[in-house]
Amino acid sequence: MDGTLIGNKHIVAISINCIEGGSQCQAAKNLIPLGLFEVQKENTELLRQSLPSEFINDIKSVKYISIGEKNISIRIRLGGDLMNAVYVFGLAGFSSNHPCIFCTQHKDDLHVTDDTANDKTVTEGKGKNKQTITIHVGPTSCHDLTKKVRSLTEQTLCLTKNTNELGYKCEPLFGDLFDYQDYCADTLHMKLRVFDVILKDMLAYASRTGKCGGEHLAIIERKIKILNQHCERTVGKRFFFQVDTDDKNKTISSHGKLSGHLQDLFFVDSFPYDDILNGEIAKSARIVVNKFKEILVEVKHTSIRRKGVLKRLSLEFVKEFRQSGLRTTVTPYIHIIGNHLFEFDEFSNLGDYNMQGVVKNNDLLSHLYFSSTNPARNPLLTMLQKLYRVLEMNFQDEKQREAMARFACTGVYDFVEEDLSESESESQSKDNSCYLNEEDDDQSESESEENFDTLKGDISVEVDDEVDSKESLVWAPEKRFPVKPVARSQDRFKSFRRS
Repeated sequence: MDGTLIGNKHIVAISINCIEGGSQCQAAKNLIPLGLFEVQKENTELLRQSLPSEFINDIKSVKYISIGEKNISIRIRLGGDLMNAVYVFGLAGFSSNHPCIFCTQHKDDLHVTDDTANDKTVTEGKGKNKQTITIHVGPTSCHDLTKKVRSLTEQTLCLTKNTNELGYKCEPLFGDLFDYQDYCADTLHMKLRVFDVILKDMLAYASRTGKCGGEHLAIIERKIKILNQHCERTVGKRFFFQVDTDDKNKTISSHGKLSGHLQDLFFVDSFPYDDILNGEIAKSARIVVNKFKEILVEVKHTSIRRKGVLKRLSLEFVKEFRQSGLRTTVTPYIHIIGNHLFEFDEFSNLGDYNMQGVVKNNDLLSHLYFSSTNPARNPLLTMLQKLYRVLEMNFQDEKQREAMARFACTGVYDFVEEDLSESESESQSKDNSCYLNEEDDDQSESESEENFDTLKGDISVEVDDEVDSKESLVWAPEKRFPVKPVARSQDRFKSFRRS
């Protein structure tokens, strides 16, 4: 489940695949689409309004799949980035005091791992009831109930007491369909966000020159020139640096977007750490980047599993990151690396949950939207049908391809089509009434013009009847989910203008 922006539309795409199939099943061409939903903004309540209860109940009802003559029981898990998990489970988000989606560790203690467990003094209560106590702060877990793991039971209890307690904001989007242990960390977004944080911290430190005025600006421009030369050698001119004119301190800002493979090309050993950073910070930043690259190599899809290696690398990375001097706190993704990443690796292969195929599928959705045959009316329906026609190419058996093509035309349903057809019929009736009124006003004119108008009206009616009969043969889906459509704004984007 992932959200993407197409034009000015927020689209949430939900698809399924087989985890046991490995990385090949995560490819974009092998994802089986379940639904495309347009939302005004991605949050729990708007998603709750957009996803029909019948759609969620259909997912809950699936307990077996049929392969030949065998019925095989299945377990449904959920994949996505951390922000998607916040929406799905009804959490308060990363700005709350408990930002992790897998545990209830306080934001001040996100850096704590197995190697850095400690005791700290805290103050509880107010006024006369105020007291100072010592508590033990240790590592957390995503499955061990004794280590602050999140659960639906705990969420229900917290919501009855107080909103946002332990980071719980509202009821989960899918009810009890998914538990917190059914959600797995996505290594692709982890890689993107952690590299973004490292680069941001390095630029922030490089922007501190200790000088002011023209001397400060000259140093900043020299560092920007070095960084841009490195960009041209590695990723080209699609990514570049310049002086942030909006900041009165004249800092270094980056422009463009580094995708996963571009980050690999950008953070190479020849990166000019020593030219933009000072002494020990440059050395520490190089160590942090190399430690994280070791983690990425270890979590790649491979048949070789080395027990304990990922945990050791994860703990070393968090330790080096905090000692580097780039920042004193850690982000939720870095907390997950230090506490939960190696736990996921113990129970399943992290490469099977990589979202690379989903991201590529989002690019495919953008292409399908702007090449859709009816973008102004209902593009999501056409996009979903085309996705199933793409799946048709995966079958070698002609009968299976025909079955998939038939499903693309008859098995894909539109939640709002019934309401759209009613509104269109109303608009047509208004047009017809206006047209009849115009004919009544024109009766005073010459007889030849009246005959011509009548003949033109007969021709238009015959053409409309022919178009309706052809459309009825192309697609006539079953009306399953009667849901009120969201009101559309007047400045709604259209990729093609009607003639």
